[in-house]
Amino acid sequence: MPYSAAITRLVPNSFENCVTNVDNSAQPIDIKLAQKQHDAYVDILKKYIPNVIVVEADENHPDCSFVEDTATVFGNVAVIDQPGHPSRRNEVPAIENALKQIPSIQTIIKMEDMDKEALLDGGDVLNTGAHIFVGLSDRTNIKGGEVLQKAFDGLVKTFIMETPDEMLHLKCGITALEDTKTLIAVDYARPIVMEMNRLTDNHYNVIYVPDLVAANVLSANGLLLIQEGFPKSEQVLREHFKSLDIVALNMSEIIKADGALTCGSILIK
Repeated sequence: MPYSAAITRLVPNSFENCVTNVDNSAQPIDIKLAQKQHDAYVDILKKYIPNVIVVEADENHPDCSFVEDTATVFGNVAVIDQPGHPSRRNEVPAIENALKQIPSIQTIIKMEDMDKEALLDGGDVLNTGAHIFVGLSDRTNIKGGEVLQKAFDGLVKTFIMETPDEMLHLKCGITALEDTKTLIAVDYARPIVMEMNRLTDNHYNVIYVPDLVAANVLSANGLLLIQEGFPKSEQVLREHFKSLDIVALNMSEIIKADGALTCGSILIK
């Protein structure tokens, strides 16, 4: 089933104050360029997804364009996440309102109503269509994963697993190609992929790329969106996926905020 809708959010002028582990002292974030790069990202999504909802930026929340962390969707069920960093929790209501505009979403569950101690960033949730994997990290705890297990019970099997220290979120280093058994992962994520295959009776095959940033791709309705500027990884992806529309975007300023391609949208079937 193709994606019918997506939610994105504009980059605020306060973006330079985002929560990031990247040292930008030598090369500060260029806000205007970040906004231009994000606009190009949204324009690409609009070419492949029929209903793209663009939520206005909130200057009080510098990270608000990273909508992926605020909600997790499978089928007709949406879980409103409780992001791990306290400064991000008030980003959630605007995304909940956007989800209410999408006809295919029939059930909306608030994580905090199920367990107030549950924490989860959507960047730690890998939805392959066949399974959901939740990576434990500084932003996502076991209780957050358990809420997803309960919310999606009967819809999809949800597994909880560890995330390497080198990765802020699980999807920094592993993403999935839409409607296939194919994963794209950075080389040093091999142990995680092995665990995924152990849990799923070797369900997945994997394409490995040398660059961490390049392991995060966005796959939707025949589009494979990849990061520009990582030529070795790009060559690997172009060789393996010649049947897809491969578009490379330069997201240099988004990377400075620990952002990746999946961070900027929530995709809905």
